[in-house]
Amino acid sequence: MTTAHVIAIYVDERKLKMVEDLRANYVIKAGKGTMRELRRIAAGRLSTVLDFVGSYDTLRLGYESLRRGGRLVVIGAARGSLTFSSGETRGREVVGSILGSLSDMNEIIELAERGKFKVKYSVFDLDEIGTVLEMLKHHEIVGRDVLRP
Repeated sequence: MTTAHVIAIYVDERKLKMVEDLRANYVIKAGKGTMRELRRIAAGRLSTVLDFVGSYDTLRLGYESLRRGGRLVVIGAARGSLTFSSGETRGREVVGSILGSLSDMNEIIELAERGKFKVKYSVFDLDEIGTVLEMLKHHEIVGRDVLRP
């Protein structure tokens, strides 16, 4: 679907394994050397960063790693903040994501059905909701979970 190279950064080893299985081009374990490793791989060419967390650390990492004129798309809602002075923007943008329409969702489902991308998910019965909430609380969910009525 795209010629873009995907660089995935996670703290959790299970999520790193998941993105490797989904064929991310590069996988980085988040930690002290994350920015150095990201700079080595990207070499200043990151045009877009999708931040699925939205914490202070991930927003700063995403913004600082963008090339001139790049775009940081904030998807996660971890209530982080990002501050910068007007002199350091280098034309970079920060935008929030928006929910798609029903038509967009139907298009995504159609693409998935045609095998254009993979979705990692687990299905649980509705009476297992307590277990799923505990898994969520302890960051044990990898991919997406679906509750079946």
